[in-house]
Amino acid sequence: MLKFTTDPKMETKKQKKKCPHCQRGVLAHRAPRPVLMKATLFWLPIKRYECNSCYKKTYIYGSVWEDVVVTDANNKGNAGKQVRQQNA
Repeated sequence: MLKFTTDPKMETKKQKKKCPHCQRGVLAHRAPRPVLMKATLFWLPIKRYECNSCYKKTYIYGSVWEDVVVTDANNKGNAGKQVRQQNA
């Protein structure tokens, strides 16, 4: 059975999500939603963002922030490594 190990020295930080169209840019700027969407779906946490690289607009459900694992220099090679464990 393969299991991922988590190192207690690893930290997480928040950064903005990448653009789903170009995968290079960051969804940094809010774009205005159409009036019909504001009027009918005002109760949903749907927001419209614009990519700072390709300038395409996309809808995000929830928050644009995501958690990213940050490792220190000592554990850089061990981050995300798979460890094989055997059942005893």
